[in-house]
Amino acid sequence: MPVLDQEDELADSRQVVLILRLVLDRQAQLHHGELIDTAAVCQGRFVNLTGLTDVVTRWFERHYPDDAGDGDRVL
Repeated sequence: MPVLDQEDELADSRQVVLILRLVLDRQAQLHHGELIDTAAVCQGRFVNLTGLTDVVTRWFERHYPDDAGDGDRVL
């Protein structure tokens, strides 16, 4: 029965596509970046990994406010 459980979980899930556009320096350190949706609309800009996490979190809270408090979710 585990296969059926996985199929049920997939049927109840939704896929979201977001694009990360990153600018790295010559040492491959993050210089800055932005989060883009599939309509090519910038959803936020950041200059470090903490900022990236903040931008994704804010995007998630705007688009899925009922799920935003789910502490078990991994972004």
